[in-house]
Parts: sequence; C-alpha cells; structure tokens
Amino acid sequence: MNKLPSNPQVLEKKALEKELNVVGQGLTYKELRKRWPEHREKIIKREIKSGGLLDSDELIKFLKEKGAPIDPKTKNIVRFAKNNGIKMKKFGRIGKAGYDPNYFFKPDNDKINEIIKNLKNNNNSFPGRKALQEKKREIIKVFNQSNPKEESKTSIAKEVEKTTKVKTNRKLVRSVLEDVKSKSEINKKLNRTVY
Repeated sequence: MNKLPSNPQVLEKKALEKELNVVGQGLTYKELRKRWPEHREKIIKREIKSGGLLDSDELIKFLKEKGAPIDPKTKNIVRFAKNNGIKMKKFGRIGKAGYDPNYFFKPDNDKINEIIKNLKNNNNSFPGRKALQEKKREIIKVFNQSNPKEESKTSIAKEVEKTTKVKTNRKLVRSVLEDVKSKSEINKKLNRTVY
C-alpha cells in the first residue's frame, strides 16, 4: 500500500476520484472528501489484517500466550515495545479526533525468549516477581549449606545466578540475609564480617 495521506486536501480531484474508484460519476470535490475517511479506514484495516499486525490488547494477549506476561493495565505499551525491539507501524489517525494508534508486528520466537529473559531480570514485572522469590529461596539455601567463613555475598550471588539463570547481585543477598538471619549468624558464615 502506498502511504495514503490522512488529509484528502493534499490530493487533487482527479487523484481522489481514481483512489476512490469513482471516475466519471460527476461527484464534487466536497463529496469526494466526505467519502475519503471511510475509504482510508477500509484500506488500513485490510493492511492490518493481511500484515498480521496486532493492536495493544492483542499484543498483550499474544505475549501472555507465549509465556511473557505483562501487566494488562500497562499504560505505555509503546515504550515496552520500543525497549524490547518489537517493530511497530502507525497509519495515522482516522477522523478528526484522537491519536495515531500503533500496531505491532508479531515477535518471532527468538525475540519472545529475549523478552522473557528481560522480564525475569526486572523485579517489577510478573515473571520478575516470581524469579525474585526463587532467588530469595536460593540465597537462603546456599547460605544454610555453606561452611563457616566459606562464602561471601558476591559468591552467594554468583551461585544463585548460576542456579536460577537470573541476574543476582550482592545487595539482594545482603537484604535477604538481613531479613531472615541474625547478625551473628551472618558474621559466622560469611568470610568477611558484615556488621
């Protein structure tokens, strides 16, 4: 599809008649302009359907089905798509009011796996919250199994990262241990005193 202008005034009468397929019907320029939005909307809908493009709700549903759930109340799905490299397309607004809706190309399996990995490393996402709970359990498990003065916060973080395959840092290790263990227990086990 050639890019159709949203404003029919940029087209001359002959071009409008040809585009609307009404050559020789004797319509005035004003009548042609009235038919323009409906014609443009049909063409846009046809391209969306033939291109397999998804609107915001369909993208959220598609990602959820593929194992990458995001919050359906997300207000800025466009930012999410840009941050995760999901290709988008704008056709321009239909009618006088509103905004230009974005349509999204379906991400392939490699892109979906990359999105899942990113979501797991973000503690504010659904998969990230689940991964955070798993990391906390694993931190306590590694700490409990270690010998006195054998581990450090960094070594525990690396061990947890190997097991869970999700980024873990020593700050998380410290906060988890402070919540669950006493200061004396932590100082006995870790090779460097924390307090």
